[in-house]
Amino acid sequence: MNDKEKRELQYKIYNREDSLMIEKMCKDCKFYDDRCRKNRMLRECAVKFLKNRG
Repeated sequence: MNDKEKRELQYKIYNREDSLMIEKMCKDCKFYDDRCRKNRMLRECAVKFLKNRG
């Protein structure tokens, strides 16, 4: 596996993790409307448990 293939695989994994975060956490958040209205980074929001906090 060359470097380009490794990067593509890592990118797919990263995107999958983001979609899972959106599915599990963001869909119930009052600030989520097809994107975060607070312009938060998904991973930072998930780690700091910022869901529904103003």
